[in-house]
Amino acid sequence: MSERSRFITVLAYSSIILQLYFAYEAVSNLAFMNSMYQRPELQIADQMLPSMAVSTTGTVIELVVYLFGIIASAAMLFRYNWGRLMYMVILTIITLWGIGISIESYLSVSELLRSLGLGESLTLLLLGSILSLGVNGVLLWKLSREEIRKEFMQE
Repeated sequence: MSERSRFITVLAYSSIILQLYFAYEAVSNLAFMNSMYQRPELQIADQMLPSMAVSTTGTVIELVVYLFGIIASAAMLFRYNWGRLMYMVILTIITLWGIGISIESYLSVSELLRSLGLGESLTLLLLGSILSLGVNGVLLWKLSREEIRKEFMQE
């Protein structure tokens, strides 16, 4: 049996913790959206800025992706190769989803800023997407390397 890399162990534990947090956040968002229907001031805000509204369907999809991510992370912790592959797919989905959300947010915020006569701001959204793409790209590259694949094939 080969030695387990610290990289995979740390990645799996930190991923489980982060995805549990994001899943909790998604459930909180769903609860908030449910309460929106009982608060007239939130309904008015939703009607005034429909492009800034959070989608219930999108939040449920995020929750499902995070739950599958937790499963993949736990399987990766135990060095199941299907967990590594599933984690790579989930990471790709999360990355693409984040880029899509960034573009959607940019368009919504730009519309709001233009309506207020304040111009546009792309820098932070672009920086976040590039940073996410870079970090997740490095993780995907590292997980696909030969020494990591061998570690998962041992058991």
